[in-house]
Amino acid sequence: MAGLGQPPLVGVLCGPDEASVATAELLAAASDTRVIPVDDLAEVNFGLWEGMLRTELEGRFCRAGRQWDEDPSCVTPPEGECFDAFADRLLPALKKAIGKAAGRRGGEGMGGRSGVGVVLRPVADALVRCVLTGRMSRELCSVVASKPAPQWFEIQSDEAWELKVGSARPAASVA
Repeated sequence: MAGLGQPPLVGVLCGPDEASVATAELLAAASDTRVIPVDDLAEVNFGLWEGMLRTELEGRFCRAGRQWDEDPSCVTPPEGECFDAFADRLLPALKKAIGKAAGRRGGEGMGGRSGVGVVLRPVADALVRCVLTGRMSRELCSVVASKPAPQWFEIQSDEAWELKVGSARPAASVA
C-alpha cells in the first residue's frame, strides 16, 4: 500500500462473489483493515449470456452482441438485468457504502484523508470508471477491454453520479 503513495484504507468494499471477496481480502490485509461485502455491488446479471465466451455470444446472439459492444445501455441480455437497472442498483449503493466506510473512523486517514478501497467485477468497474471520468455508456466495452489498472479517484460527497447515454458529464478529479 505504501508504494501506491496514498493514505491507508479504512475499509475495502466489494461485491458478494468469491473472486471479489478474495481480492478485497488481499487489499485489506495490506492496509490492515476489513472487507465490507455489499450485495448491490454485484456484477451485472447477464442472464442467458452468463459464462459465455465472446465467440459463443456472437454465434448465438450476434445482433445483440454487436449492440452490446456499441452501447450496453441499449441491450438487455435475455433473462438478465437491463443496463439502467444495473446502474440504478450499483451507483447509489457504492456511493452510500463509500460514505459509510469513510465515516467509520471519523473520516480521518493519513494527512486528514481517508481512503476506501473498492473491488468490482469488470463491467461494474467499467461503469464506475465511465461515470467518474465523464465517459459515455457506449465506451464501457472499450474500458473493459483495456483491463485498466487500479486507480485512485477523489470524489465529493455531493457529486451526482449519473451515466448519461450519448452525453458526457464533467469529469471528477482523478488522483
